[in-house]
Amino acid sequence: FERSLGTRDRRIAELMANDLLRREELRRAGIVDPFGESKERPLEEHFVDFLTTMRARNVVPKYLADREKCLKAYATHAKAKRLADIDLTGASAWLSSLKDAGLSARSVNVRYQALRQIGLWLVKTRRTAYDPFDGLKPLNEAEDRRHVRRSLTPDEAARLVDAAKARAIARA
Repeated sequence: FERSLGTRDRRIAELMANDLLRREELRRAGIVDPFGESKERPLEEHFVDFLTTMRARNVVPKYLADREKCLKAYATHAKAKRLADIDLTGASAWLSSLKDAGLSARSVNVRYQALRQIGLWLVKTRRTAYDPFDGLKPLNEAEDRRHVRRSLTPDEAARLVDAAKARAIARA
């Protein structure tokens, strides 16, 4: 069979052709890498499949868009094109760079959750033997409070009640 391998270098084309031939011979002999096909597919296709699975679970569109944005941002940062390009080291570096850029622990953890979620999905759907993001740990959000919540003082509560009463009268 003939197929373009997308290279102009003859030696590289020969190496790629030999690799394809070796894989085909192994497949015919019944020795198959169960994750081989998934490894070769573009990462973008895996993202589309992941989002399709989430859509089937009736996930809120805003959540879906957020997950997609996080995953694409990681792939861009890591210059990942295939499953083999994603790893724990690259993910850790990306999350650290986000924290160093001033993102809150909560914002970094949202991205951490997206990576962990797709990692577990890749294993459950038998696209990879292991979760590439297994060693990631979330940041402690309690140590990075940007907006400290508090109760209203008695004076603030009284002014709030007065404003609500005055507004109700003004509408009538």
